[in-house]
Amino acid sequence: MRATRLVLLGISIFFLRQQAFAQGPAVNTLSSGLSEIATRSGRKTVAVVDFTDLQGCVTELGRYMAEDVSVALVSNAKGFDVVDRTNLRILMQENKLASSGIIDPATARQLGKIVGVDALITGTIAPLSDSVHVSAKVLDTETAKILGGITADIPKTRAVEELLAKGVSNCGQTLTGNSAGVQPSGGSSSSPKAVVGQIGAIQISILSCRKEGDWVRCFGSVLNQENVRNNLTFNGGYMLDNLGTQSNSFSINLGSGGSYADLETGLPLSIRLSGMGLSDQATSISLVFDVYRPSGKVILRNIPIQAK
Repeated sequence: MRATRLVLLGISIFFLRQQAFAQGPAVNTLSSGLSEIATRSGRKTVAVVDFTDLQGCVTELGRYMAEDVSVALVSNAKGFDVVDRTNLRILMQENKLASSGIIDPATARQLGKIVGVDALITGTIAPLSDSVHVSAKVLDTETAKILGGITADIPKTRAVEELLAKGVSNCGQTLTGNSAGVQPSGGSSSSPKAVVGQIGAIQISILSCRKEGDWVRCFGSVLNQENVRNNLTFNGGYMLDNLGTQSNSFSINLGSGGSYADLETGLPLSIRLSGMGLSDQATSISLVFDVYRPSGKVILRNIPIQAK
């Protein structure tokens, strides 16, 4: 029995070493490149947040990569300190800040003040046919501007595929541009519930989406919650259905105009979104907005497509 256990332990260590060998070069490439960027930019304290997929969702692989990069950075650090990720997570939870996802200027500044860092390291992971492409960048916490970035590829081993598929988090129905989760609005169980996102003082609510020929059209409203007039300007966006198909054409209409409007305080304005090229078999979509003013990105997830 003891001999069997030793054999199994030896096999486990072998596979762990093989997996580490497969991912080690990528982690070393990322950490050395990020260290050079942080050093060159004169940053003194950095923190590594969870890596996400291209939709802002966190997988176990994203956390795994962030942990490994954080540890490797300590060895490569030249003139700057690395914040322990456990303490980082606690501070972010205490201050009700999302631990991952899209980092806009407001969130970056909050993190800088609360955690005491002048640079954030964020990253995205994108599965390809036989590898996973990892892109990491260093952000200035005052402006959220990119100070530099680096990419690497990880072989898609069985272990990597399992981590990709496991433990997806921060992927509820909404992910807002200021990284503060907003739940769907209330109402009776028989009435449709809006999927709601927030960017700055502006709330974006989508009430319904329906198929119209080759198009999927979504309808809702935007609301300025600030006590002064506010400008909302979209810079673009797209739809992504639950089968992984992205729209090849996308438009935004605010009120009776185009993709920008001046919003009066407390007066909702209608919004209509149209996307073409989605799968006919899709049952739900996610909306991704690039917002120019206020600056940031909003993702509204898993909005049902009403039957024809």
